[in-house]
Amino acid sequence: MTANALHLGVVNTKLLRKSYHLDGMSVDKGAQTSVYLASSLSVEGVSGKYFKNMQERPASDLSKRKNFQDVFWKLSEETMSQFLN
Repeated sequence: MTANALHLGVVNTKLLRKSYHLDGMSVDKGAQTSVYLASSLSVEGVSGKYFKNMQERPASDLSKRKNFQDVFWKLSEETMSQFLN
């Protein structure tokens, strides 16, 4: 099992159009990196990385701060616990 993070991009949704009066990329285009990570043999076994536009990118400096990692991990556990028990 692998786990990676990704940036979807700004996807053209009703919320984006109505709330912010902006257009984004198509839903199909926005899904490409997710589909790529789930199905491409070229990333088989790759884990713990960050991707944007189907390419590995450096994670932000903020994401590397241990105190933030701990806070977000705890928040994730609390949020997901109802689905895991």
